[in-house]
Amino acid sequence: MDKKPLLAKEAANELRCSQRQVYDLFDEGQLEGYRIGRAIRIHAWSVTDFMNRNSNAKVPVISDPGLVFTNSIPTIKPLTPENLNPPPVQRRAKVPVAFGLRHMRL
Repeated sequence: MDKKPLLAKEAANELRCSQRQVYDLFDEGQLEGYRIGRAIRIHAWSVTDFMNRNSNAKVPVISDPGLVFTNSIPTIKPLTPENLNPPPVQRRAKVPVAFGLRHMRL
């Protein structure tokens, strides 16, 4: 076991919310843990996972300095004649217009 489970008060301090909100999140299944009588114990990784799932940051929040996330650099295609010259645009063929229908667009 890595860490001891958090009390509702400790989880509320980490999430910066009320204990009631932690109990509600636990009952909804947003936070994982277990119940002992009326008290709950929340897994520490569950709090971190909850913050990552609900964060609008592009890079996940890292609470454990042992975890390393890398962003792969996109590769650049080499310059070739196909990349430099885009394919020609295909235009519609002109259709002969019937007598009296010149104002209509075909």
